[in-house]
Amino acid sequence: MIISLNWLKNYVDIPKDIDPSKLASLFLLHTAEIEKVVREDACLDKVVVARIERIEPHPNADKLKLCFVEAGQGRPIQIVCGASNVYVGMWAPLALVGARVSWHGEKMVTIEHSKIRGVESEGMLSAPEELLLSGLFKDDGIIDLGKTGVPFTPGQNFRDALSLDDVYLELDNKSVTHRPDLWGHYGLARDVATFLGSIYRDEAMPLPALANDFPLSVKVDDSSICSRYMSVAIDGITVGESPWWLKKAVMGLGYRSINNIVDLTNYVMWDVGHPLHAYDLDKTGSGDIHVRWAKSGEKIVTLDGKERELNESMVVVATPDRLLLLGGIMGGKDSEIGASTRRIILESATFDPAITRRTGVALGLRTDACIMYEKTLDPERATRAMMKFITLLGTICPGARAISNTADIYNHHYKVDPIFFSPEFLASRVGIQIEKDFILKVLHSMGFGTIEVTGGWRVTVPSWRATKDISISEDLVEEISRMYGYDNIPLRFPEASIQPPADDWQRILLRKTRDAFVSLGYSEVYNYSFCGKQEMALGKDPEESYLRIENPVSKEHSFVRRSLIPGLIANIEKNYRTSASLSFFEIGKTFIRESRGDRTDKTGLESLPLQETYLGLAVTSPENETPFFALKGALAEYWKSIGVEAEYREDSAEFVWNNPPRTVSIWVGGKQVGYLSEFHPVIARRLGIPTRVGLAHINMDACVESFSRVSRRYKAVSLYPTVELDLAIVVDASVTWKQVSDTVLASGSGLVRDALLFDVYSGDKVESGKKSFAFHVHYLSSEKTLTLDEAKSAEKEILEKLEKGLGAVLRT
Repeated sequence: MIISLNWLKNYVDIPKDIDPSKLASLFLLHTAEIEKVVREDACLDKVVVARIERIEPHPNADKLKLCFVEAGQGRPIQIVCGASNVYVGMWAPLALVGARVSWHGEKMVTIEHSKIRGVESEGMLSAPEELLLSGLFKDDGIIDLGKTGVPFTPGQNFRDALSLDDVYLELDNKSVTHRPDLWGHYGLARDVATFLGSIYRDEAMPLPALANDFPLSVKVDDSSICSRYMSVAIDGITVGESPWWLKKAVMGLGYRSINNIVDLTNYVMWDVGHPLHAYDLDKTGSGDIHVRWAKSGEKIVTLDGKERELNESMVVVATPDRLLLLGGIMGGKDSEIGASTRRIILESATFDPAITRRTGVALGLRTDACIMYEKTLDPERATRAMMKFITLLGTICPGARAISNTADIYNHHYKVDPIFFSPEFLASRVGIQIEKDFILKVLHSMGFGTIEVTGGWRVTVPSWRATKDISISEDLVEEISRMYGYDNIPLRFPEASIQPPADDWQRILLRKTRDAFVSLGYSEVYNYSFCGKQEMALGKDPEESYLRIENPVSKEHSFVRRSLIPGLIANIEKNYRTSASLSFFEIGKTFIRESRGDRTDKTGLESLPLQETYLGLAVTSPENETPFFALKGALAEYWKSIGVEAEYREDSAEFVWNNPPRTVSIWVGGKQVGYLSEFHPVIARRLGIPTRVGLAHINMDACVESFSRVSRRYKAVSLYPTVELDLAIVVDASVTWKQVSDTVLASGSGLVRDALLFDVYSGDKVESGKKSFAFHVHYLSSEKTLTLDEAKSAEKEILEKLEKGLGAVLRT
């Protein structure tokens, strides 16, 4: 966005001695980032207005001419010129000897008294790029000042003759996206007045004389598409070239001057910060204006000459028989202002920001009006924009008059409840005390109202800050702070006591669980939280106990799971052909409809199902090994790694897929947390799984409490290798594996690191009433490398204690 310094001066007194670069710095500190400062007169020293009196051919060059110009020097000045657009009587800028210009818009050069192809030249007739005025003049060659309509005298200072003393500030748009009030000089000047401490001149806009000579009516179908729609019919229009002040203003902002009416709508848009549009009344076909949703397939030819097909999500302004405007974007070609226009309908509307943006993106048509509407404009500005246009129209078309009343459909007023604000609240946020007088001065200068109450003020928000900008006390803190100057607030580190973060025991437990099973050679899987009737058939729960998904990704995933086991069984089913040994684990949520969690749905009326985190395990082993015991051994390693003691109790099958003879419940801290079992062989055969499958399902949430209470002692990892010996013993059938394991771990002269059960046998090869346990026993010393004899000596001690305590004998 380009800001004109002279334009701002219409509303605020800017000290003459303030440097534009300094003003740009103040803008940066208090309002928004300025990307560039451009002085209009950067190349205008020693440039005067000259009139070409005579043109002769150059004696030594066919493409050059000798122009004799009158420049107030008391004699004709000879200039060698190569431009093709010069003519006798032409007014043009002349750079005298000593002037510094941009040579063909590139490097800066100083004009000297010189000879060009043997002929003296006392200056240079200048093109737009040579005076850095390409944005203001579009001449192909020398600037033709006659097109400006301004009277000149030879030798007149060029800068003064056309008021070319402006400074343009290029403002970074993204820094004012949240400030719709800054999209226009009228709103920008208020911020400038505040940070400069100057008076803001809020000019009154008198209501023009209205009439009922033309029946103008407006209908807005849906109040959501347009906050406000105003229009008025005006007669006595004379379309022509804009006066220089208007042309210079719009061209200085980068616009092409079209005609006085179109230029004036653009001028008011960047003055007030609110778009306008003017229709040729005699091309509209009616005064019945209809603001409505577009119909699918409707087409409009916009002012850029392109036909655009619309859909039902877009807004149009229409009369009964034609489309006039694509709402908030661009007018239609059929109602364009032209040289023959005598009557217009002036529109000042506030279109919905979201609809406008969506339409602009869909059509690839991003106009300045579209960009401005996207910022959520203040509907109150619609009145000011209309009144400003009518007031200025009277100066360029003296015969213009309103021939209708103002049609005004006001659908939505933006309003923010008063905000309580106090110096203490401000100090708590910025860290320093700011004087009350300064706070009030800033608030009043920015247009806020204040009523003193106990402890502070009740602040009312002006309409131009209420659309989406100011709504809470912290917003007022920002207003005061930026005007006070963030650079004036001392840098101070926040004062706070640093507390060590509380341990998230669940997160720690889940991390250690993953590490433990990965180290044991298990592969982690991630299955969908969804399931279908095939997975549900593995269990005994009825379908109504499962939560149905409202919009499932597929029919096979229409419910949310109650267990991780069906997903793990599916993993085994898909992978067992590639390997006889599979070890999978998954950590994930289950959804139990009968139990409720402590979270609620978006309505707050119903609590969500209980969602607990479970560990699921599935293991297959070669035919000569039992996966139930392999998994039990892995779990023993796991419990040991996290320091939690687990107990196994005989239990009936909780799920249909469990094999009752090999199903035990798992207890931790006096609570049942899951089960360890073998997949039922009948179901396995039905699914085509030829191997045994060990399963475990453990509620991790139920283990967190015991895990958090573990007393953790750390010791260095031994530098020496372990010695592994297998130990198989025969004991009475009533002896449990845990009794054997505890005895083994407590024996062996402190050299036993662990004992992993890998087989249980009862059959022909052992006596009746007896059974066999087989363990992998690991021996380790923290002081030296154990020899095999030392490990066997420890094994002998273990056997003696097993024989004495449990009546065990070595199986041979």
